[in-house]
Amino acid sequence: MRLIKEHGTSASALAVKCGFSQSAIHDIINGRSANPKVSTVGKIAETLGVPFAELFLSQEQIQAEGELLRAYHLLPPDEQRKLALVARAWQLDKPGS
Repeated sequence: MRLIKEHGTSASALAVKCGFSQSAIHDIINGRSANPKVSTVGKIAETLGVPFAELFLSQEQIQAEGELLRAYHLLPPDEQRKLALVARAWQLDKPGS
């Protein structure tokens, strides 16, 4: 609901813009839709103009991510490259990668 308010719209208006029923949008927002389709959630993100993952992050997580990105961009280019290599190595170490 936070993202809907931040984008100056309502759940009902979002439903119309997405082409979904109002009850479907309200069920997703209120957690009554236990397993919405990825395509449905993707359409909501697209309509709001936000990355898909942002629908699942808290405001604190979004702020922390922004702070990390700002700190990263303050690093000299050679340090940015080193950090990117470490991040890729961590990603590759994850099961299922």
